[in-house]
Amino acid sequence: MAAANAPITMKEALTLSSIGVNPQFITFTNVTMESDKLCSYESQFQNFGSKSSLPGTTQDHLQIFNIEAKQKMKSHQMPEQVVFWKWITPQILGIVTQTSVYHWPIEGDTEPIKMFDRAANLANNQIINCSL
Repeated sequence: MAAANAPITMKEALTLSSIGVNPQFITFTNVTMESDKLCSYESQFQNFGSKSSLPGTTQDHLQIFNIEAKQKMKSHQMPEQVVFWKWITPQILGIVTQTSVYHWPIEGDTEPIKMFDRAANLANNQIINCSL
């Protein structure tokens, strides 16, 4: 099939490594794509989120970047390790730790807001999705 007749055309908007994402985090297990948003533990396309572990601790340092403006919007030091995160709305990042679920609005200086504790019997289960 000729490219002009293909049902899907692809155009590379950017490479994550070109905007400073560590290539070790650009993997199948760390990257998801939802609509026009690409999300991983190191990046989020358009509103770009970054997570890095602090050596010697179980804490994660989270950051949200605006790719278009190429600037950091906000950051937060989570008291425990993040096991899953996902944009649950265009303005709210859902964050799951071993014990709790948080919502982090990208606007303003708000820190992640604890929504509820996870059930203890789910502590060792893999989280594959979250929504409002």
